[in-house]
This record gives sequence, structure tokens and C-alpha cells, in this order.
Amino acid sequence: MTSAQAKITYGSDFLGEPALLPSEDREKYKLLFDSVRATIAPNDIFEEHWVEDVTHQIWEAFRWRRMSVELLISGKQMALERVLRHLIHGIDNGRPPTELMGMDASIRGDTPMCKSERMAKDYMRRDRDTVGEVNELLRNAGLAWSVIESEAAAMRSLELQRITQSLAKAESRRNMTLKAIERHRDGLGEQLRHAAEEFEAAALAKPQTPPAKPKLVA
Repeated sequence: MTSAQAKITYGSDFLGEPALLPSEDREKYKLLFDSVRATIAPNDIFEEHWVEDVTHQIWEAFRWRRMSVELLISGKQMALERVLRHLIHGIDNGRPPTELMGMDASIRGDTPMCKSERMAKDYMRRDRDTVGEVNELLRNAGLAWSVIESEAAAMRSLELQRITQSLAKAESRRNMTLKAIERHRDGLGEQLRHAAEEFEAAALAKPQTPPAKPKLVA
């Protein structure tokens, strides 16, 4: 069999296993690989390498974009606790002075959670009573849930900046590869760019599920 006749498949010994994180979806990667391969329709061993390279580079950019979203999600409890601390205790940082008053300094670090910390934790656990109480506090203050998301972004700004830089580098590598492919075969680079955009849009789309909390009015 000649190199032009050979077909290199996903997960073959030639390509080896894809470089995925334990939390990443192998089947989703395979769908991307198959989509890229169908778009390229490789004619020789060199074009087969394009399939692997482009798949990896599209996935890498998607990975950084997904991580930026997950970083914001992970910061929501801290952001909510900070906003609640301000609304309940009137302070932006540290524990409420009334809860530290009269305590020995050696045990202050082991004190139970204050009300804002406890409410933020229970809210993220979707405790029904706490959800209602938190939403009422925000509503009375004229705040919408977008304020919590903005606070999370501010608290995670340094990490988000690093992820944005990594994403830009990944996209630059991908675009260089697509330009090289375009020079080799006119129109193919643009087709792959569209395929990458469609994959990322579908992969990052939120599932259509009923909202877990009432909508707040700003």
C-alpha cells in the first residue's frame, strides 16, 4: 500500500493517543478529528499529519477558552461571599469585628464561618432557603447576578490574563498552520477555520436546562 493509499485513523499506533487531560472528553476529540479529516480529505502522508496537527491546535485553543469559563465559575462562591460580606456586615475584607471581639488571637483562625461565608457556601450547594434569602438580599440592594460574575472576573483577573495569553499563542499557532495549508491547497485553510469555529461554538454552548434560581431585577 502506498502512502497516498494509506489511511491513518484516530487512535492508531502511528499517531498514538491524543494528549488529553483526564477531565476532557475523548469522544468529543474524536468527533473533531473525524471532522478535520473529512474536511482535509488527505491525499498523502504529509496531509495526514495536517489532520493530527490541526485537530490538536483547534482543541488546544478550545481548552484555554473552556478553562477561562471554568475559572469564572470556580470563583463565583468567593465573589458571592465578598458581596454578601459587604451587604450583611458592611465590610469588604476580613471577618466581621463583632465575631472576633473577645476571642483569643490564637483561636481566631479556627472560628466557625461567619454568616456571609456560610450563606455563600449553602447558595452554591443550592440550598433552597439560602437561595431565596441571597436573592432577596441582592434584589433589595438593586443588584443582579451579573454583579457576582463581574466580581468573580475581577478576583480572577490575573489568572484570566494568563489564560488569555496562552489562548492567543494557541490561536496564533493554529492560524499559522492554516495559512501553510492554504498555500498548499487553495481554499482548504478557510474551510478548516470555519470547521474550528463551528466546533468551538457547539462545544461551549450551554445545555438548555431550566434556571436553578429566580431571575433578579437590576
